[in-house]
Amino acid sequence: MSNSTIANTFYERLRSETGEAHRRLEALPISQKLLSETLTSHDFIQYLTGMASVILASERDVMHHLTPYLTDLEQRRKFYLIENDLEFLKQDLAPTPFAFDVASTAHAFGIIYVVEGSTLGGRYILNHVQKTVQYDAIQGASYFAGYGNQSGAMWKIFLNTLLAYASQGHSEAIIDGANYAFAAIHKHLKAV
Repeated sequence: MSNSTIANTFYERLRSETGEAHRRLEALPISQKLLSETLTSHDFIQYLTGMASVILASERDVMHHLTPYLTDLEQRRKFYLIENDLEFLKQDLAPTPFAFDVASTAHAFGIIYVVEGSTLGGRYILNHVQKTVQYDAIQGASYFAGYGNQSGAMWKIFLNTLLAYASQGHSEAIIDGANYAFAAIHKHLKAV
C-alpha cells in the first residue's frame, strides 16, 4: 500500500470517526443561527464571543505542542481577528473561561485539526454573513475570512503534516484529540 493510500485511508477514517461529534456541534442552535437566513447581528456577535474563548485556548494551550512540526504556527493565530471584529462591532471582548487539556502531541494535532477545519469552513460562512448581516473580511467578519486566498493552501500544508505524523503510529490519539475538541467546543458553545 502506498504512502498516499495510507494517508487517504487515515483521513477518511478521521472524518468518519469524528463525523457524529462534528454533526452535533453543527446542530447546536448557536451554530444553526450562524447559517440561518434570519441571522442577526446579535446572533453573530454571540457566536464570535463564544468562539473567542475556543480560539484563545487553542493558541494558549495547544499550538506550542506542534512547534516542531508546523513552522507556520504564527500565521495560524486567529484570536486577534476576533478581537478586531468585536472592536468593529463595538462589543467588549470578555472570553468565558475555557481551556483545552492536551494529553500528547498527537492529541494536540487532533484538536488543531478541528480548529483548522473550522477555518476552512469559515470561508463558506463568510459568504453567508456578507449576505445576511453585511459584515465582510475587512469589517466585522475577518475571523471567517481565515487565511483569505491562502486558506486552501494552508489547509493542505496542515493536512499533509497531520497525515505524516499520523503515519508514525499516532492515528488513534489524533482521532481521540479531534473527538475531544468537538465535544469540548460543543459543551462550551451550548452554554453560551
